[in-house]
Amino acid sequence: MPTAPALGVLVGIVAGAVLTACTPGPAAEDGSHRTDAAGPESPRPESTDAEADGRLRDAAWAGDVDAATRLIAAGADVDAKDATEQSAYLIATSEGHLDLLELTLSHGADVAALDSWNGTGLIRAAERGHWLVTGRLLRAGIARDHVNRIGYQAIHEAIWLGRDDDAYVATVRILAAGGADLTRASGRRASPPPRWPRSADTTARPPRWRRSSRRRRPPIPTPPCSMPPVAVTPMP
Repeated sequence: MPTAPALGVLVGIVAGAVLTACTPGPAAEDGSHRTDAAGPESPRPESTDAEADGRLRDAAWAGDVDAATRLIAAGADVDAKDATEQSAYLIATSEGHLDLLELTLSHGADVAALDSWNGTGLIRAAERGHWLVTGRLLRAGIARDHVNRIGYQAIHEAIWLGRDDDAYVATVRILAAGGADLTRASGRRASPPPRWPRSADTTARPPRWRRSSRRRRPPIPTPPCSMPPVAVTPMP
């Protein structure tokens, strides 16, 4: 049996070991072994992303490039669509916001994106006579002759729904210069766009039709009445 001094030494050794095991070390102090320590940054909740995307679309409708720039930098998606198939990129095309379009394209906007009419951004821009946007989209490589749900291409929209003004004339000219098919018939009307007069005068305006609230085929112009025949009396 150990003596009293030896027993005291043994008790001291055991007590020291217990205290050492229960004392937090440096790893515990810095929280690396705590179960509630913060881990890697978790992704943003889906609702937050959706809200940011919605604010970006609002900025696009307003043409607010500064707000759109901040939202995109914060992670908003230029191609995110709402329930009506509108995205910041598509809104920029239909509203003629060239600076906003440049912003969306520089952040990876998909030029093949389609709206609820199965139409491209080019069709939307051409319908409203946004000739600068039309040209920019053609340079971005958008499909020139895509057909939307009702059978129209961009060139059809620009002519059938356009007005006889400089913006629409420029839009048609840009589409033609960009290689749009001027002979393909529309799906619903089975007729090509009106033919341009073959003339050496390249400054002449192409034929235009008045804008209509209904998508009707424009009437065929009635030729002027011919002069009545003139009787010829034989000479004696």
